[in-house]
Amino acid sequence: MRARRTRLLLRHRRLLTKAVILLAYFRISLLLTSYVKISTQIVVVSQEPPNPLQPALLAWATTVASSVVPNATCLAQALTLQKLLAAQGQIAIIRVGVKGEPSGAVSAHAWVMHCGEVLLGGVGHDLDLYAKIADLEPLKQ
Repeated sequence: MRARRTRLLLRHRRLLTKAVILLAYFRISLLLTSYVKISTQIVVVSQEPPNPLQPALLAWATTVASSVVPNATCLAQALTLQKLLAAQGQIAIIRVGVKGEPSGAVSAHAWVMHCGEVLLGGVGHDLDLYAKIADLEPLKQ
Protein backbone atom coordinates (compact mmCIF):
# COMPACT_ATOMS: atom_id res chain seq x y z
CA MET A 1 0.00 0.00 0.00
CA ARG A 2 2.80 2.43 0.93
CA ALA A 3 4.74 1.65 -2.28
CA ARG A 4 1.61 2.34 -4.34
CA ARG A 5 1.08 5.68 -2.59
CA THR A 6 4.73 6.64 -3.14
CA ARG A 7 4.38 5.79 -6.85
CA LEU A 8 1.25 7.95 -7.08
CA LEU A 9 2.90 10.84 -5.32
CA LEU A 10 5.93 10.60 -7.61
CA ARG A 11 3.64 10.50 -10.65
CA HIS A 12 1.83 13.64 -9.42
CA ARG A 13 5.12 15.43 -8.77
CA ARG A 14 6.29 14.64 -12.28
CA LEU A 15 3.00 15.87 -13.70
CA LEU A 16 3.15 19.10 -11.68
CA THR A 17 6.74 19.71 -12.78
CA LYS A 18 5.77 19.17 -16.40
CA ALA A 19 2.75 21.48 -16.05
CA VAL A 20 4.85 24.27 -14.48
CA ILE A 21 7.48 24.01 -17.23
CA LEU A 22 4.87 23.98 -20.00
CA LEU A 23 2.93 26.86 -18.49
CA ALA A 24 6.06 28.99 -18.11
CA TYR A 25 7.03 28.11 -21.69
CA PHE A 26 3.62 29.09 -23.11
CA ARG A 27 3.49 32.24 -20.97
CA ILE A 28 6.84 33.44 -22.33
CA SER A 29 6.07 32.25 -25.88
CA LEU A 30 2.85 34.27 -25.98
CA LEU A 31 4.87 37.37 -25.16
CA LEU A 32 7.42 36.71 -27.91
CA THR A 33 5.50 35.19 -30.80
CA SER A 34 2.03 34.57 -32.21
CA TYR A 35 -0.51 31.96 -31.20
CA VAL A 36 -0.32 30.51 -34.73
CA LYS A 37 3.36 29.61 -34.31
CA ILE A 38 2.81 28.24 -30.81
CA SER A 39 -0.20 26.13 -31.77
CA THR A 40 1.83 24.09 -34.27
CA GLN A 41 3.62 22.55 -31.27
CA ILE A 42 0.44 20.94 -29.97
CA VAL A 43 -0.15 17.66 -31.79
CA VAL A 44 -2.49 14.93 -30.60
CA VAL A 45 -0.60 11.64 -30.56
CA SER A 46 -2.30 8.87 -32.49
CA GLN A 47 -1.84 6.26 -29.77
CA GLU A 48 -2.74 6.56 -26.10
CA PRO A 49 0.07 5.93 -23.61
CA PRO A 50 -0.18 2.67 -21.60
CA ASN A 51 -1.36 4.40 -18.40
CA PRO A 52 -3.13 7.60 -19.44
CA LEU A 53 -3.86 10.21 -16.79
CA GLN A 54 -7.40 11.39 -16.22
CA PRO A 55 -8.29 14.74 -17.85
CA ALA A 56 -9.42 16.14 -14.48
CA LEU A 57 -5.99 15.37 -13.01
CA LEU A 58 -4.29 17.20 -15.89
CA ALA A 59 -6.62 20.18 -15.32
CA TRP A 60 -5.76 20.11 -11.61
CA ALA A 61 -2.03 20.15 -12.38
CA THR A 62 -2.50 23.09 -14.75
CA THR A 63 -4.45 25.01 -12.10
CA VAL A 64 -1.79 24.34 -9.45
CA ALA A 65 0.95 25.35 -11.91
CA SER A 66 -0.85 28.65 -12.50
CA SER A 67 -0.32 29.54 -8.85
CA VAL A 68 3.46 29.14 -9.35
CA VAL A 69 3.96 30.81 -12.75
CA PRO A 70 3.59 34.61 -12.49
CA ASN A 71 0.87 36.19 -14.66
CA ALA A 72 -0.22 32.87 -16.12
CA THR A 73 -2.94 34.02 -18.49
CA CYS A 74 -6.03 32.00 -19.28
CA LEU A 75 -4.67 31.36 -22.79
CA ALA A 76 -1.33 30.11 -21.46
CA GLN A 77 -3.18 27.79 -19.07
CA ALA A 78 -5.46 26.57 -21.85
CA LEU A 79 -2.48 25.83 -24.12
CA THR A 80 -0.79 23.94 -21.28
CA LEU A 81 -3.80 21.73 -20.67
CA GLN A 82 -4.37 21.20 -24.38
CA LYS A 83 -0.72 20.08 -24.74
CA LEU A 84 -0.97 17.72 -21.74
CA LEU A 85 -4.15 16.17 -23.13
CA ALA A 86 -2.68 15.90 -26.65
CA ALA A 87 0.22 13.89 -25.21
CA GLN A 88 -2.43 11.48 -23.85
CA GLY A 89 -4.04 11.14 -27.29
CA GLN A 90 -7.03 13.25 -26.29
CA ILE A 91 -8.48 16.22 -28.13
CA ALA A 92 -9.37 19.37 -26.24
CA ILE A 93 -10.68 22.57 -27.73
CA ILE A 94 -9.64 25.99 -26.53
CA ARG A 95 -12.69 28.24 -26.72
CA VAL A 96 -12.09 31.97 -26.83
CA GLY A 97 -14.84 34.44 -26.07
CA VAL A 98 -15.32 38.15 -25.51
CA LYS A 99 -17.76 40.17 -23.44
CA GLY A 100 -18.49 43.82 -22.90
CA GLU A 101 -17.80 45.34 -19.50
CA PRO A 102 -20.01 48.00 -17.84
CA SER A 103 -17.16 50.49 -18.36
CA GLY A 104 -17.41 49.95 -22.12
CA ALA A 105 -14.21 47.90 -22.28
CA VAL A 106 -14.11 44.49 -23.90
CA SER A 107 -12.56 41.53 -22.09
CA ALA A 108 -11.53 38.18 -23.52
CA HIS A 109 -11.27 34.78 -21.88
CA ALA A 110 -10.05 31.33 -22.97
CA TRP A 111 -11.24 28.05 -21.51
CA VAL A 112 -10.81 24.37 -22.35
CA MET A 113 -13.59 22.12 -23.59
CA HIS A 114 -13.15 18.35 -23.46
CA CYS A 115 -15.89 15.92 -24.48
CA GLY A 116 -18.40 18.77 -24.48
CA GLU A 117 -17.64 19.86 -20.91
CA VAL A 118 -15.65 22.77 -19.52
CA LEU A 119 -12.46 21.28 -18.10
CA LEU A 120 -10.54 24.45 -17.27
CA GLY A 121 -11.34 28.16 -17.07
CA GLY A 122 -14.96 28.03 -15.99
CA VAL A 123 -14.55 28.73 -12.26
CA GLY A 124 -15.23 32.36 -11.45
CA HIS A 125 -16.45 33.14 -14.96
CA ASP A 126 -20.02 33.17 -16.20
CA LEU A 127 -19.14 31.69 -19.58
CA ASP A 128 -22.63 32.31 -20.93
CA LEU A 129 -21.81 36.03 -20.96
CA TYR A 130 -18.97 35.51 -23.45
CA ALA A 131 -19.61 35.59 -27.19
CA LYS A 132 -17.60 32.78 -28.77
CA ILE A 133 -15.11 34.08 -31.31
CA ALA A 134 -12.97 30.97 -31.87
CA ASP A 135 -12.61 27.27 -31.15
CA LEU A 136 -8.93 26.38 -31.36
CA GLU A 137 -8.24 22.71 -32.04
CA PRO A 138 -4.87 20.95 -31.83
CA LEU A 139 -3.21 19.36 -34.84
CA LYS A 140 -3.67 15.63 -35.32
CA GLN A 141 -0.78 13.28 -36.00
